[in-house]
Formats: sequence, structure tokens, C-alpha cells
Amino acid sequence: MGKWPNTYSFTKAVAEHLLISEGRNLPVALFRPTIVTATVSDPVPGWADNLYGPLGILLSSNCGILRVIRGNPRVKADTVPGDLVINGLLCYAWEVATQWF
Repeated sequence: MGKWPNTYSFTKAVAEHLLISEGRNLPVALFRPTIVTATVSDPVPGWADNLYGPLGILLSSNCGILRVIRGNPRVKADTVPGDLVINGLLCYAWEVATQWF
């Protein structure tokens, strides 16, 4: 993969490169949130539609299923609530649309 650690980040880079190189005359914006977690307030506090990623780890550890996980206590989790991601995306889209048209 070269400088990319996995196929996920590689394909994101390929898609972004394609948008930048071929979309010069289009209102293109790249929005890359970090790990998305449960909501803060909308539609309800703590809402999530799956248990993948950090939510699955949290639930399984709270239920006693996951008792040990390796980690670095000096590293902070880079997460953002889902409703804040959507709000940011809508603001970003509005900004691009009003500048373009």
C-alpha cells in the first residue's frame, strides 16, 4: 500500500485525488470526520444504529464480556458524535453551495 496503512485509507486517497483532479469545475468539498460515535442530542442522546467500533467496545466491557484491552493510556480517542458530524456536513455543504452559485 505504500504510504497508506490499509486499503480503506488508500481508496479514500484515490477518490479524493480523482475529485480534485477531475472536478475542477464542480463544487467539490472533501469532508473527513474521524471515528463517529453515538449522538449528543439529536435524534436522542446516545443514539446509535450499530455496535461497531468504540460503542461495541464500551458495551462489551460494561457487560463484562470484554475484560482486557490493550491500549496506550497517553493516547486519546479521536471520536466525534454523529449529530455533530451531520451538522458540520450540512454547514460545509451550505458554504460550498453559496460560494459556488
